[in-house]
Amino acid sequence: MGFFEHAQKCFCGKGILGNCSPVPELTGSKTYFMTNIIETDSFFRSVLDNLLEGCQVLDFEWRYRYLNKTAEIHNRRQNDELLGKKYSEIWPGIESTLVFSYIGRCMHERVPVQMENEFHFESDRTRRLWADAFKYCAHGIAVGLPSGKLLTCNPAFARQEGLQQEDLSSMTILDLYDPKDHEQVKKHIEQSDQTGSVQFEISKIRNDGTRYDVQIDLVSVKDDTGKRKCSVATQQEITERKQVQEKLRISEKRYHGLFEHMAEGYAYCRMIYKERRPVDWIYLSVNDAFGELTGLKGVNGKYVSNVIPGILDTDPGLFEVYSRVAMSGRHEKFEVYLEALQQWFSVSVYCPEKEHFVSVFDVITGRKKVEEELVRQKNFFEQMFMQSSVSTQILDSEGWCERINPKLSTIFGVEPKHIEGKVYNIFKDEGIRQGGIIPHLEKVFYEGKSARWEVLFDIGTAAESQSIEVKEKKKEYYANWAYPIFDENGKLSHVIIQHEVITERKQAEELITRLNETLERRVEERTAQLMEANSELEAFSYSVSHDLRAPLRHINGYVDLLTRKYHDILPETGKHYLETIIYSTRQMGTLIDDLLQLSRTGRQEMKPGRLDMNLVVDEVVAMISRDTGGRNIEWEVGGLPLLKADHALLRIVWFNLLSNAVKFTKGIQVARIKISADEDDNEFIFSVTDNGAGFDMQYAHKLFGVFQRLHSSQEFEGTGIGLAIVRRIISKHGGLTWAESEPGKGASFYFTLPH
Repeated sequence: MGFFEHAQKCFCGKGILGNCSPVPELTGSKTYFMTNIIETDSFFRSVLDNLLEGCQVLDFEWRYRYLNKTAEIHNRRQNDELLGKKYSEIWPGIESTLVFSYIGRCMHERVPVQMENEFHFESDRTRRLWADAFKYCAHGIAVGLPSGKLLTCNPAFARQEGLQQEDLSSMTILDLYDPKDHEQVKKHIEQSDQTGSVQFEISKIRNDGTRYDVQIDLVSVKDDTGKRKCSVATQQEITERKQVQEKLRISEKRYHGLFEHMAEGYAYCRMIYKERRPVDWIYLSVNDAFGELTGLKGVNGKYVSNVIPGILDTDPGLFEVYSRVAMSGRHEKFEVYLEALQQWFSVSVYCPEKEHFVSVFDVITGRKKVEEELVRQKNFFEQMFMQSSVSTQILDSEGWCERINPKLSTIFGVEPKHIEGKVYNIFKDEGIRQGGIIPHLEKVFYEGKSARWEVLFDIGTAAESQSIEVKEKKKEYYANWAYPIFDENGKLSHVIIQHEVITERKQAEELITRLNETLERRVEERTAQLMEANSELEAFSYSVSHDLRAPLRHINGYVDLLTRKYHDILPETGKHYLETIIYSTRQMGTLIDDLLQLSRTGRQEMKPGRLDMNLVVDEVVAMISRDTGGRNIEWEVGGLPLLKADHALLRIVWFNLLSNAVKFTKGIQVARIKISADEDDNEFIFSVTDNGAGFDMQYAHKLFGVFQRLHSSQEFEGTGIGLAIVRRIISKHGGLTWAESEPGKGASFYFTLPH
């Protein structure tokens, strides 16, 4: 059924002016009818303002379907006289009039039309007409007096408020609003007085406490003097619409935030064509990331040719892709290096509408550099693998050979095509099994550990077990290294095995082993002979020393008798001879004592204990100082450590070293003797330094030998055995001895003792 609106206004002596407008086809749905009422809101407002216009409805068969009271007056007939009747039946000859053609145009072309016709009014019918319109209107309508009292309302208004019409009769206009909104409502009423009408939206609370939103059209009805007679409010509930609007606002805010804060650059552009060729594009909208990633600022509304001069020449491929997407509508994704910006970009571009495109991109220059570096490294390692002098094969996690390098091909005599791929499996190699290599492989493949082994490998057996062609079937010694390679998840992906032919080395090792065995036997024999000789020498020294003491005692006894009994009658020459004999026998006694001491140190069992070296040195210094005859000697003793050693033997060492220092400084006015100690990771280093006669370093190797003297007995007395005793004692403790000196500048003697 088609609707049209026929509004007529009466002008005295002039006739009637009518307006016609088409509306959509009615479905019968109350909701849809309310929607149509909303769309014609201005009509109802005008009706309620002036009570002048009539409405009549014709279907497409030109039959009356509806007339309001004013329309009845205009037609001079009651509703029951017109409903269901054809327009031509009521108005014979109407088909030939301009009115008929206008209405027909409105029906068929769906356009509003205006026309003029003539009617006469009857006031009583008009009142009945507007009363029904007021009652059945789907919008809420309320009338308020200037005093603020609610004069009346229609049923729809009462339903919206959640009240009965009777309840509303005692209320004021402001009672219908939240108290906090009263001032706002008053301002709207005042505005309607000034302008005639006002439209506003406001939130209200029903009697049951539920809140709802409404749109109110407020009209001020005035008398002939311009004074307000009443206010008419047409109220439409818009709660659902407001909810939809709020969701839309939140959604827009969310996506706008995403647009502004996304890490990728975004550019919405329109492609510019000339003779169907892309020549430029204009930036319509970009996000902040666009500027951050490209360095281009303030590009909205600008052509790319102005933003990046020469880009069409330097990067024509970019134009081709963007143009293709803008015309075809197909999405494309690609990577490109823009010469103009000196950057790599990953770009995803799509077409939102014809001749437009959206580019979403990210800078990937860093990633590209990494990829280039990976390619470079891959090429480097590939060349290193192929040119390596070490035989290498790469196996997968199941033991299948994937690659071999030329060196492996050479030493095993096998072509890559005969072993690479699913051809050779190391676990199926019979030569591997016979060589006892499986445990090493299991350590690498199953435990993920590196392994190394040497083996005599039979290439012929290995080749026959898997039908592999080799140039020569031979046995060779190989040194092998195997390394596991893991993927990013820590799972074994490959195993690298390297081989080195060591046949010559193994042969040399066998020869060296045999020579060493022979040498060890010889050393053992010589050592036994030397130990036997040393034992005999020590026994001889001990025996000689003891045997020499008896005649020496006899000589000393007789010399003593001669001196006591015949001293007065002996000539001076005889006395000198006796003194010489006495001195020589004393020297002989000292020499015998030293020999005995040397012999004892060789045979004496060590008794190590906790030893304070400072106490030992102080004891020896005190002993020596008693026999220095009042010499001016400055002793400087540093901090010496506590250690584990044989106390008696170390006292002999210090006695010999310090006695030598005193002896070789006897010609010095002020003798200075310094005793100190140092320490490293493994041992203590002791030193005795003096400012005495010193010695020539070319003879230093003789110092610690038995009976070796670098000075004559006339200069410095001694037997040449003391330093030999020092070396023997320090050697028994696992230490070393040495000396440093210059003639006339003193000497430094060193020895070490382990921790």
